[in-house]
Amino acid sequence: MEESVFNSRESVDWEANYMKLKVLLDQALRDARNQTDFRTAKEILIKAQAAFRDFRLKPEAREELNRELQEAFSVVNRKMEEERLRFELESQHHYLELKMKLEEAVKLAANEFDWREARKYLIDVQQEFKGIRMIPEQRETLYTRLQQAFDEVKIRQDSEHLSFLQASEDHYRELAPMVDKALIRAGSDDDFASVREFLISVQASFRGIRMEKEKREMLYSRLQQAFDTLNGRMDREREKNREVAGKNYEYFRQQTDEILKEAGTVTHFKEVRDRIRDMQSRLKDSILLREQKDELYAALQEAFTEINRRQDSERSQFEQEGTENYKRLGKLVADGLQQAQESMEFRETREFLKRIQAGFKGIRMHKDHREELYSRLQSAFTILRERTDQYFREKQKNWEVKMEFRLRDLNVRVLELQVEISREKERLEALQDQLDILDQKPSDHPARLMVVAQIQSVTDSIRKKEELIDAAAGEIEDLQGRLESE
Repeated sequence: MEESVFNSRESVDWEANYMKLKVLLDQALRDARNQTDFRTAKEILIKAQAAFRDFRLKPEAREELNRELQEAFSVVNRKMEEERLRFELESQHHYLELKMKLEEAVKLAANEFDWREARKYLIDVQQEFKGIRMIPEQRETLYTRLQQAFDEVKIRQDSEHLSFLQASEDHYRELAPMVDKALIRAGSDDDFASVREFLISVQASFRGIRMEKEKREMLYSRLQQAFDTLNGRMDREREKNREVAGKNYEYFRQQTDEILKEAGTVTHFKEVRDRIRDMQSRLKDSILLREQKDELYAALQEAFTEINRRQDSERSQFEQEGTENYKRLGKLVADGLQQAQESMEFRETREFLKRIQAGFKGIRMHKDHREELYSRLQSAFTILRERTDQYFREKQKNWEVKMEFRLRDLNVRVLELQVEISREKERLEALQDQLDILDQKPSDHPARLMVVAQIQSVTDSIRKKEELIDAAAGEIEDLQGRLESE
């Protein structure tokens, strides 16, 4: 009686253990099937296998569950082996492809006369190493050959530098006597026109030659001293020609008065600026007393100020129109940002954002407002691009879609930078006109220093945008090459 009860209780325990282990194993099998990392899947199965030790089971029940576990192990091991084979094939493909590109780049670099261009070929190949899967030994072999090519280019660079130093010394020996002669003639020759022509010819000799900075600056400083000496003698000569200066003054005063009148009436500001520039050029080499020149330059400055005043008035109108455009585009940008965050119609949303982006072209708007809205619009593009990328990754779409979106963004960015450069060049032209007027003032005149600083700032801004355009163009070329190769 007692033995029968005991066997019944043990049978119940075995059944309960079987169910517990069955549930645990089923969950492990599901988790392993859902893993994309096969090593992680195998670890899950090993952990489940270890759990068998914790349960007492009938032999046939244990064999049943263990059979299911071993089948899962077989599936995972087969997939891991397939993954290993894929990696080896992919690595071999990358190795052969990169080896071919490296050999071509090394050949091009060896045949390139300019070491800077040769280095670019090697750098382009160096970039190809990034982000690709390859067996370490194969990668090291190719990279060692690349470094050898870089070393060969470095040897050529050092050789060119030595050649530059020799050319610099030769040019210095050639120019130094010419500068000495310029100093002598500037202080003694009375034929000012001939001396000035000679000084300009010596100055022209500096253009395009290879010379160390210190030597160039030393010679150029002495040549400038000759110019200063000649100008001083010419100034003293002008003092003897007051009668001629008086007649010239009457003529230039009449011309300047006409410019002043035009500055207050005409709508074509560029034409007035051209007249001011022409007048500046003519005044520069005319026989006039210093006070007469100052008066005429002051009148030209007054004309310039009047042009600025009238442009400021137009700018006020621009502010009003810009505010209206800001409000209108602001609503569209907000709508576009919301769609970029929520809509699943990626293509339609992107076309909507592009239409908003096109709306920026040719409209008048304050720079800060334009940058604010454009930044928000770019955020919408970024959000949409990230959501699109995620969508296509999940759907295992072709990566070319992402590249094409990037190309369009880069092309738009290049166009925007070109428009901004065009506007800054117009501003630079206006600043240069103002500087030409102020150049007749003392060199440390506050207004001149401020204008020079503004010119430098605008010039730096243009340079930086041109660098951004070059970088974008390089990326465009790279992306197009990758698309074509694929």
